[in-house]
Amino acid sequence: MRWLVAVVVIRPLVSGFSRGAQGVVVSWEYDDLERPDEDGQGGHGGVTYNVEVGGATDGPVVAGSHNIVVDARHGSSVTVGRVELERRYWLGPVEPEPHAQVGELSVSQLLAARNGVVEFTRRGAELDELRRWCEMSTVNCAALLVYGPGGQGKTRLATQFAVEARRTGWYVVAARHVGDSTRARGYRSGGGAGGSEVHASTGAAGLLVLVDYAERWPIEDLLSMADDFVMTGDMPVRLLLMARSTGWWTSVRHEFTERRFRAAQLRLGPLAAKVIDRNSLFDEARDRFAAVLGVFDVHRIPHPVNLAEDAFGLVLAVHMAALAAVDAHARGQQAPTDPVALSAYLLDREFAYWQRLCSAGRVRIRPSTMARTVFTATLTRPLPYRHAVSVLEGLGVPSASEPADIVLADHGCCYPPADPDTLLEPLYPDRLAEDFLALMLPGHDVAGYQPDAWTSAVPTHLLGGATGDPAAPPSPGVIRAALTMLVEAARRWPHLVRRQLAPLLRTRPELALAAGSAVLSALAELSELDMGVLAAIESQFPVRGLAHLDPGIADITARLVEHQLSTERDPAVRATRLAHLADRLDAAGRHDEALAAFNEAVRIRRELAELLPLFFCPGLARSLLSLASQLTQLGRHEGAVAAVEESLGIYQLMAEREPDAYRGNVAVALERRGNCLSRLGRHAEALTAAQDAVRIRRELDAADPAAEPADLGRALENLAVQLAMVNRFEDASAAGEEALSIFRTLAATNPQEFHAELALSLNNLSGSWYRLGRLDQARDAAQEAVTLYRDLVAANPSAFRFPLTRALHNLGSVLSDLGDRAQGLALNEEAVCIRRELAAANPVASTADLARSLDGLAADLIDLGRHDQAVSIATEAVDILRPLAEQNPIALRRDFVRAQTRLSQALAGSGQGEPALAAARSAATEYHTLAAADPTMFWSDLADALNRLGNRLSTLHRWTDTLPYRKKAVRIGRVLARDGTTESRDRLAGLLKNLATSLITVKYSVEALAAMRESLRLYRELAEENSGRFRAELAWALSNIGVYLHGFQRWQEAHDATAEAVVLYRALAETDPVTYTPHLARSLNNLGVWLIALGRQHDARTSMAEAVRLREQLAAHDPDAFDDQLAESLDLLSFARNHRS
Repeated sequence: MRWLVAVVVIRPLVSGFSRGAQGVVVSWEYDDLERPDEDGQGGHGGVTYNVEVGGATDGPVVAGSHNIVVDARHGSSVTVGRVELERRYWLGPVEPEPHAQVGELSVSQLLAARNGVVEFTRRGAELDELRRWCEMSTVNCAALLVYGPGGQGKTRLATQFAVEARRTGWYVVAARHVGDSTRARGYRSGGGAGGSEVHASTGAAGLLVLVDYAERWPIEDLLSMADDFVMTGDMPVRLLLMARSTGWWTSVRHEFTERRFRAAQLRLGPLAAKVIDRNSLFDEARDRFAAVLGVFDVHRIPHPVNLAEDAFGLVLAVHMAALAAVDAHARGQQAPTDPVALSAYLLDREFAYWQRLCSAGRVRIRPSTMARTVFTATLTRPLPYRHAVSVLEGLGVPSASEPADIVLADHGCCYPPADPDTLLEPLYPDRLAEDFLALMLPGHDVAGYQPDAWTSAVPTHLLGGATGDPAAPPSPGVIRAALTMLVEAARRWPHLVRRQLAPLLRTRPELALAAGSAVLSALAELSELDMGVLAAIESQFPVRGLAHLDPGIADITARLVEHQLSTERDPAVRATRLAHLADRLDAAGRHDEALAAFNEAVRIRRELAELLPLFFCPGLARSLLSLASQLTQLGRHEGAVAAVEESLGIYQLMAEREPDAYRGNVAVALERRGNCLSRLGRHAEALTAAQDAVRIRRELDAADPAAEPADLGRALENLAVQLAMVNRFEDASAAGEEALSIFRTLAATNPQEFHAELALSLNNLSGSWYRLGRLDQARDAAQEAVTLYRDLVAANPSAFRFPLTRALHNLGSVLSDLGDRAQGLALNEEAVCIRRELAAANPVASTADLARSLDGLAADLIDLGRHDQAVSIATEAVDILRPLAEQNPIALRRDFVRAQTRLSQALAGSGQGEPALAAARSAATEYHTLAAADPTMFWSDLADALNRLGNRLSTLHRWTDTLPYRKKAVRIGRVLARDGTTESRDRLAGLLKNLATSLITVKYSVEALAAMRESLRLYRELAEENSGRFRAELAWALSNIGVYLHGFQRWQEAHDATAEAVVLYRALAETDPVTYTPHLARSLNNLGVWLIALGRQHDARTSMAEAVRLREQLAAHDPDAFDDQLAESLDLLSFARNHRS
């Protein structure tokens, strides 16, 4: 908060100096007296309060990592380090060197993208797009998702681009998640215990990071990696992500934006959409495979007759056809053309490769053992040695003649591990691996390909624990890998659904949740998966949801409800299922779909309640509350109030009949009523509703010690918000602290369920503490809230991005007031960026919030002296809010007036005095009207508006005109200060200072001195009560009252006050020299003047000499600002030396 409004400068007008101090002039520098005046943004960016409108959405806090990103220079290299409790990813070369000569590769290895057997071609447009993306000169960090189905050529494109980027000076690495353990040779851990380093030449054009299988990464780990690289200083960073699908990206791209990445996506379409192009692609691959395999006369190989089929739209499918054709031609056979038969043929050749190695003595295990090992590796992905041995032995793969060590060594000979610390490298490419799984598992009807009955039990065994003990929990990484492979393969092989996924998940449905949201969504898309299995999975869903699973939960629920409604005719059951679906859609952030479902549930239940009120009214009331919450989410507040009022009325009638059963519901409805009314600006009614809800909750708790504490916590949280809305911050703090205590206790034992509500409590309490001047506590609470919300957003962006913006604004405001204005600005800019996206997606719900964010950002820009930018931002906020306030004056008029006030400040700072005055006058008039209707709510705003109007007039040197506004502001301030709060007394002290400034300027010296004395008294009380916080304000008041007193020639009193100011400023300058050294120098200069007047020339010379020394230092760094002040001190020091007492 900015409270210093006048600075005293003493300038001798003549070379002589008498004890009467004639020739000393007092000049003033004026600044706005700005206060934290916005419940949404607050004076400098201010504080925000989260209103819980639909019950908390729950989610996990990701544990296990603490990131420390280092950008240190070591000789000729840049070190990017990261320290974690647990490593989450590996970094290393993009192209591991081939493990064998091309001619010795197996069929699968000939097709694998990493070996690049077929020359890269035909992606010129995509490469151009990647070059433009990489070379964006105005963007430091960017993330691009390249997506397309498996086998489309994503990895080849990325690898080719990496080669080009390296040639043009980029430092290129690949990132692989530790859960896959696919760490290549030369890879280093990202965030391993003990840290990691990736060295890039300091002359590098930038850092390019390739991330394959990005959709398989836990979202929190992907974002954690982004956090690591965004801190690499000025070096440009490009994250190139590859994935099959985009559903996960839709929910996470905003998180990259919040981390200052420019996020985009590039769809990788078919390389050969037309048959003629596929023929050409086939020819290129055929010729290359023929050269590698030493096959001649390949020009005689005809094109497959079915290349026009959709199955050959993938590059990999065409390459597989070409490889099969070349191999069959060499053997004098006819190559298959059917895609399934193609896979079977190539996998037969893979078996032949194992047989050939065995016959040559290069491997010791039988081909059948190799097949089982490859099958296992395809499901598990790479594993450390001990885990790999345990898995194989548990499955019975090794034997006395083929022990585990030999099995693993021979498998590694055929499929060398990318990470030398792991074994069981999977079969690639993925599409061929999926077909291998399907063909090995019984249930298909592919002729000539005999499945292995042994495989039937492998998925169940792996997912039941690697040791074979059903009580032993399976590895989370194995669960995710195995189910992901099975589900992807099942998209093309229905027997995997019937024979594997359905039986497994029917008996072990919890595994689907352990595999993650993406697997849940994929399962919902499998049309062959029967509803009984989906119902079993649904039975494992938590009642309140989990943020990291909510998107997948919503997909499963939608599939089930759609099926159930197709046959269900009972309206009561239909309404129940629609309401359940709506809750899940809401938790996943799919608000429009949720609203449609809630509306339909309400319509059905209203009809039923008209027929049987006692039986169906409770259900109608529940649906109306849910509908109100959804309408609030979408910004339709009038409709929300109507719905909640109807619900409250129903519950109150039910409670009259059955109080024990329905009083809790009445409390919930009252809480929601308060929230909805508050959003319409009806704060007094909202507070009454919140107070009634807390009263009921306390009575229920007293009657039932086993009552759920979270219910009281939510009621207290909502009460705290409503108290803050009417400026009762001490009371709001008390209620918020009680709520925080409840939710911290609950979150300690059940973090996934209560971390969202803990974040809510922390953020709201931070706002109250901020308004009470408890800045250190406010900072700590806001920082914790931001951390929690970032984790929640990583798991469920749709549900938590808006609450995150509130926390960002709060933290930004507190940091700015604590002196870290640059970081405060960065946080507010991040919040504005998010709210722009939210407003673009949903203008009705989010446009007003965007304007509030812009207002806070303008305040920060003003504090940093960037007034022209502030004018632009503040004007945008005013333009947004003007029509909204006309449409909804009760809810948005205050926001509009606040934005006008901010625009006035910005205009004044940019030198536009008359427009600034006009805006300030308009705001003061508006606040007069608002305060007349609701003094309790708007008197403090009116006092601040009058003060600012006085500031605008003073800027135009219309000092006499300022007095009526200053005096009225002080009168209001005295009334408000009767409550004895820190905030109200702080406000009054500042208003008195500004009044004193105007009075002294128009020669009302006695009144000015009285006002200044009262201001000083208040600041002394505040400084004594609030350790450390008001020292700067007290020092300022002491320094200036010394100047006032010199006008009455009360030199000793002036000396005593200024000497005390010097002591305070000296202590302040030790901790913040940039801010307070100029003030210390000024006070020392003034003290020297008073000492001369007292005849204490020796002491005066000491004081003046120190002032000269400090101003010499200041002038050396900023001569324009301090040269004149240095000259003044030098003149006074010379005077003191030449006039000895």
